[in-house]
Amino acid sequence: MWETGEEIFVEEQAGPPVKPDLTKSATDFFKLYREMRDCLNARILHAMEKRDINYNNHAIFGIFGYLFEIKMFIMWKDGVYVYEEYGSLNIASNMNQIFMMKEDILQLLEFMMIIKIEVENTVKTKYNSDTVHILKRKFDEIIQTKPSPSNVAKKKK
Repeated sequence: MWETGEEIFVEEQAGPPVKPDLTKSATDFFKLYREMRDCLNARILHAMEKRDINYNNHAIFGIFGYLFEIKMFIMWKDGVYVYEEYGSLNIASNMNQIFMMKEDILQLLEFMMIIKIEVENTVKTKYNSDTVHILKRKFDEIIQTKPSPSNVAKKKK
């Protein structure tokens, strides 16, 4: 995301679709998980630096491609890292399979809308640096009042 410098989307492709390699698939799948976790940690730290009290309300999105399938993932932190497959898109390898892609494409579009909403929410919650400077100046202008005098015991006449 260019506004905040945060990464929210990660992709891994495990080789070409015509050359199956289970070792590369497993390695790249783990690599995707690790990249998503690292990006999520960076987003959480960035939010904490900005004193965002909702720093755990962030998500990372990932796509993993292997052969003719693209899997969509979402990761967030709820005490532990939650890594969930959102869905998958099977790419037609011949003309007879194209009609089967409609539902998968709709799911991919839903996934993209979720990412769009996350980006919009992140940009809205990040503090505008001009606003922060104005607030700091206003805070510095506050006049410190003197403490109230303590009650002194009255002398009886």
